[in-house]
Formats: sequence, C-alpha cells, structure tokens
Amino acid sequence: RGATYAATRAEARALNVRLIPEEPLKNACAPKMTVAENISFRTFDMDGDGRPVSWINASAIRAFSARLVEQFKVKTASLSSPIASLSGGNVQRAVLARELTGGVDLLIVSNPCFGLDFSAVA
Repeated sequence: RGATYAATRAEARALNVRLIPEEPLKNACAPKMTVAENISFRTFDMDGDGRPVSWINASAIRAFSARLVEQFKVKTASLSSPIASLSGGNVQRAVLARELTGGVDLLIVSNPCFGLDFSAVA
C-alpha cells in the first residue's frame, strides 16, 4: 500500500496480515500455555466488537477457542491441555484457526506441510 511494512502487532492487525511460520509450535505458540490461550493470542485483548479491553475475560477466551477448535476440527483432550501435547497437524490447525479468524487480506505461510503426518490419512 505504498509504505514499508514493519510487521508490528498493531500494523499486522490494521492491515489484516496473518502469518503461519515454519515449525508453528516453536515459532507461533507458547508450548506450555493451553490450547485456548494459544488460539486466543490474536484477540485476547479485544471485546467481541474488536475494541481494546483493559482486562482479560477468561470465559470469553474459552468460548472463542472452543468454537474454533470445533470449526477447524482441532483434536485435543481439553482446551486446558498444553498446546505442546497436540500432534504437529493439530498444532498447525490451531494456528491456522487463529490466523484465519477475522479479516485476512494477506496470509503468509512458510512450509505449510510441516508437522503433517500424511501416512495417517493414507
């Protein structure tokens, strides 16, 4: 759009730029945090209308994450499970769910097949 892109969180949000990096567990997640927390990284500090909030609403995070886990068919024992306990493919689904939620004008994906077990679906 005619300007240098610095890739700050605010700029990515404003321009609807999303990223799925190589090795999502290592580069797009906090492995010891829960599935729900990782899925909500993009929106935890906003209300339902996208306005900033000054407190974290844990029940809203769980409801939002539960909806995305179901929609993107992320297989997890619980929303409270550490995201590191998921298979590589399910980590990829969780990150994809997070990054595709809301407006997306540009999606940058590095090594989109990383962590996928093709023999599991063959």
